[in-house]
Amino acid sequence: MVKTHVLRGTLKDGAYYTSPKRLILNNGDFKRNYRVVEFTVFPNMNRKSGNIGSYSQITAAPSNMANVALAVEESGITDGEFRFNDGRQIGWFQGYGGSTPNQYRTHLDPNHIIVQDLWIGGYAVDTSDGSSEVLTVALNYHIVLEEVTSTNNEAVIQLIKEKSQDTTP
Repeated sequence: MVKTHVLRGTLKDGAYYTSPKRLILNNGDFKRNYRVVEFTVFPNMNRKSGNIGSYSQITAAPSNMANVALAVEESGITDGEFRFNDGRQIGWFQGYGGSTPNQYRTHLDPNHIIVQDLWIGGYAVDTSDGSSEVLTVALNYHIVLEEVTSTNNEAVIQLIKEKSQDTTP
């Protein structure tokens, strides 16, 4: 039987990539690790915010794009570049506010194991001038983890893989 865990919470409006949230703290056991099997992001839709059921509120303006990433090291978020060639990053979400219907996409690296920590962070990008901005609406996240058993050697190889992958843009 596969053992799963759910992490859920909110990245508050005003969140920025320089202040990611730690979701998992290293358990100190190289043999008990995790794999993300589901990663979902959606706007915090509530009556008080006036954001009732509107996915278009994920960004403040049609030219904005929201980015959220999962990383196995804090620096995988705080570097401010969310990219596939960074071995510290294992999950990505982008939401575009200007098109109809709105465009959203999520991707997970299928070959990852979380040996130590898991971090989440996000920011907005103004696509008209390329500037990074704070998130303008709170974003909910829902993450399903699968517990996996590794040998010490497999865990060490995963840690080396995280460090050795090219992180240049």
